[in-house]
Amino acid sequence: MSDRPPGAGRCPRLLVLGAGSYQIPALQAARNLGMHVIALDRNDKVSGAALADAFHSIDTTDREAVARLALAENVDGVIAPCTDVAVPTQAYVAGVIGSPGPGVEAAETLTDKARFRAYQARRGLPHPRAIEADPDCFDAASLTERAYVLKPARSSGSKGIFVVAPDEIGERLPQTLAYSPDRRFVVETFITGAQGTVEGLWIGGEIALAVVTDRLTAPAPLVATLGHLWPGRFDEDFRRRLLDAIADILADLGVPDSPFDCDFVAGPDGPVVLELTPRLGGNSLSKLVRAATGTDLPAQAVRLALPGSLRPQILPPETPMGPAAGVIVLGSPTPGRLAFDEVGEASLKAEPWLAGIAWDMPAGAAVRRFANGQDRVGEALFLAPDRTVLDARHAEILQRLKVSARPC
Repeated sequence: MSDRPPGAGRCPRLLVLGAGSYQIPALQAARNLGMHVIALDRNDKVSGAALADAFHSIDTTDREAVARLALAENVDGVIAPCTDVAVPTQAYVAGVIGSPGPGVEAAETLTDKARFRAYQARRGLPHPRAIEADPDCFDAASLTERAYVLKPARSSGSKGIFVVAPDEIGERLPQTLAYSPDRRFVVETFITGAQGTVEGLWIGGEIALAVVTDRLTAPAPLVATLGHLWPGRFDEDFRRRLLDAIADILADLGVPDSPFDCDFVAGPDGPVVLELTPRLGGNSLSKLVRAATGTDLPAQAVRLALPGSLRPQILPPETPMGPAAGVIVLGSPTPGRLAFDEVGEASLKAEPWLAGIAWDMPAGAAVRRFANGQDRVGEALFLAPDRTVLDARHAEILQRLKVSARPC
C-alpha cells in the first residue's frame, strides 16, 4: 500500500464490500470525496456496481480472495457498510494491507451471535440466556420459557430469525438453517420490552455521536425492521446507561475509530444490548441521521477506513436540523405483484414534511411477503416538529401508500 497523500498526485483507493442498495450511500460518499472506488459483491447485477470505478463479482465472506484483490488493486482502505457478514473480511483485509479496521477477534465476536452471547456471559453483561445448538441433536424439551428467539449464528437483515415457542422450533428450523452456511444456530430467551437502535460514531475511545431510535419491527414470529423513529422514547437515565454499555464493549474489544450500529431492548432491569457491530447500519439509518443531525455518516465512515496520512479531516456533528425524523421500510404483507396507491404517493410527495420516497422496484414487480431485509420494496423518509406528530405522520404514510401485492 502506498502512503502518499492525495496531494502527491494519487487519490485514496477504497475497497467497499457489498454494492447493494444499502451500500450506495457509502459508495456515493467515497466518490464525492474524490476517492477511487473498488466495489465487490457476489451478485454482479447489484444496483451499486455502476457507482464504482471498478467492480468485481466476489463473495464478501471470502476473505482470502478479497485480500488478493485488495493487494492487486493497491487499495488504501476497506469498509463493510450495512452488512454484518462482511465485517470479519474487512478486519482481515485491513490487517493485510495495514489500514484501519476493527481487528479480526473483535469483528468475529461482534458479528457471530453465539460468540457475542458467550462474550456477554463471560463478562457478566446483561444478555438473553442463549445456547448454540446442533441441528442433529437439538432437544427442545429442555426449554422451559414461553418464547425464544431462533436465529442463525451468522446472518444479517433479520434473515432466518423468528420468535417461537419451544414446540415451534422444529417447524421453523429449516428456514433458519437456510441462512446458516455452517448450520450453526442459536436459541435464546425472548426479552419483552421496547426495541431500539443506536447509530453512532466511536472516535478516540469515546462515543462522538449517538442517535437513539425506536425500532419498529414486524409482528411475531418475525423480527424484521419496519422502520426507525427519532428521538426514541427512552429517558435520559436509560440512554446514559445504554451508551455506557456500548462504550464498555467497544473499549474492551479494542475497536478503533469506527461507525457503530447497535440493536437493544429495554428489559425489566434496563438496557440489554442485542447486537453491536462496528459498521454503518442498514435500513437507511444514515439518511435518518442526516435528517436528524446534519451528520453525513457514510462520509465519516469512509474517511475512518483510511490511514491517517490519507484521511480527510473528520468534521464534528452539526447542529440538529429538526426535532423528529423517521424512516419506514416498505414491504408487502403478502406475496404477489407490487401494488400501491399512486394517487396517495403523489399527494405525499407534495407534503413539505416528506423528505423522500424511493422504490426498489416498479409497480407490478414480483414481490415476496416481507419477512426480512431482502424483501423490502422501498423506503420513506419524513420529518416532524415532535414525536407525537411524527407518529401520526408515520401512520398517515402507510395509510396513503397502501402497499400490497396483487395475486400473480
